[in-house]
Amino acid sequence: MNRKMKKNNLTTQSGFTLIEIIAVLIIISIVAAVSIQKYMDLQHVARQIVLESAFASGAATMSLDFSKFILEGNQPEVWGELPDVTDVQLGDFVATISYGCGIDAARVTITNGPTGWASLPSGFLTFKDFTICK
Repeated sequence: MNRKMKKNNLTTQSGFTLIEIIAVLIIISIVAAVSIQKYMDLQHVARQIVLESAFASGAATMSLDFSKFILEGNQPEVWGELPDVTDVQLGDFVATISYGCGIDAARVTITNGPTGWASLPSGFLTFKDFTICK
């Protein structure tokens, strides 16, 4: 009887076949490849959003400067004649602000990115125009 039990144990063992293991590895590889691509796309989008926030910060700086300029009794027409302001800190970015009065006459130009960005990635705008006064 003992011999019969051992024989049944050997034939009833269950486990994964080599084909099943290979199929799981292939599925895991496909999921990993898709995930890495999604992560890289997400990183690109995040950098674009950070850059847009730097531009918005530059526009807010110009708007505040324009308000101060007008409150000091200056005429809006003279606003566009002010010299550019360089090395303006906009969050993690450094920019140049060019004042101008008219549609898209004022400009924020990013001159340096945050630590970890060797340079601004290709496809990213390094400047953006704004209308501060008309």
